[in-house]
Amino acid sequence: MVTLLFCGNVVILFYKFDELYNSPICRAGFIGVWNMTLTQLRYYQAVCQFNSISKASEHLHVSQPAVSIAISNLEMEFHVILLKRDNRTFEITEAGQVFLSLTNDLLANVDSMYNQMKSLQYGRKQMRLSVVPFSFSQVLQSALQKYRDVSPEIKVKVFECNSREAVQKLKAGEIDAALTVDLLDHPSFLSGMRLYTTSCVFVVGKNHPMASHSSCTFLDLAHESLIFTKEDSHLTTQVKKRFQAMDITPNVFLYSAQSKIIESALQSGHDGAIISDSIVSQLQNVSVIPIEDAVEISHLLIWKQTAHLSPVISRFIKVIRSFYRPAYSPMLHSERDHSAVLAFLYAHSFVYDSFWRLCYLNPTFVVWQKSLPVMIKILI
Repeated sequence: MVTLLFCGNVVILFYKFDELYNSPICRAGFIGVWNMTLTQLRYYQAVCQFNSISKASEHLHVSQPAVSIAISNLEMEFHVILLKRDNRTFEITEAGQVFLSLTNDLLANVDSMYNQMKSLQYGRKQMRLSVVPFSFSQVLQSALQKYRDVSPEIKVKVFECNSREAVQKLKAGEIDAALTVDLLDHPSFLSGMRLYTTSCVFVVGKNHPMASHSSCTFLDLAHESLIFTKEDSHLTTQVKKRFQAMDITPNVFLYSAQSKIIESALQSGHDGAIISDSIVSQLQNVSVIPIEDAVEISHLLIWKQTAHLSPVISRFIKVIRSFYRPAYSPMLHSERDHSAVLAFLYAHSFVYDSFWRLCYLNPTFVVWQKSLPVMIKILI
């Protein structure tokens, strides 16, 4: 494990600190102090981002020699070549790639620290929330109204971004929470809970040839003119993978996240939309056809895991938790038992949080003694 300690412009490196602590070097009072600065790291990050020292210098509003000197100083500091230069071009070396990855993580944490401390300095009067376009439009309104009732002094600022962008913004401290869909991976700095699951359906106008069908398959849609909400959405990606597995290239006529545009396009009777069943209610004069073996999408609330959550985000999590509790409760034997277990978990918040985190990350069974709901075992 590598631990970095900032002392002004000096960075102190603790490498395998538990081993180093008892080493002769540490007992002698020397750990290792570098003159590396955050400015040098930002210069290096910009050069790799723009793949050009001149473009990086323009972006940073500094001279090219200043950027070149900063990178040279980093290379001398670590006795490695970060960039292999050839006239006006360069190539990032293997050491440079490793250093870039570490730099990105380090600067993201620094930016997050800065944003959080600034918010504490001035007092938080707003919550920054990102949502996946076209996925939470109806439920978001109800949830935000409940949050407004318990936190009338807090202004909510909503951003639209996909799952990947939401994770990046959470890491950088640019947003407080995200309502998003399935994540390809689960970074260790995230906490979250699954709210509900939706399936994709095929929606057509009333005069479409398939309007009277009771169901369909992806194979049935191989030659249909299709509409998707967004080209880079999680649902669109997963549906295209289903088609690809059958060696089918879908005939996509339109991408749009606007319900009115989709509704208008469907009225021609020539096109059909593959969308989430959660947004069908926004469309009028359409026929909804279930898709066999449909793609299922989990809708999540995620936030950055910290030792002390701000009251702003804590209250929002509680509101969302109460709002969606039936949707993400485990399958239990009866309504009475269901309520008893949830009441216990909710009364013991530390158990509740751990329980839902386990449910979110792992397939989970819940077993309890019927006469004594307190006796709960979580089996992974």
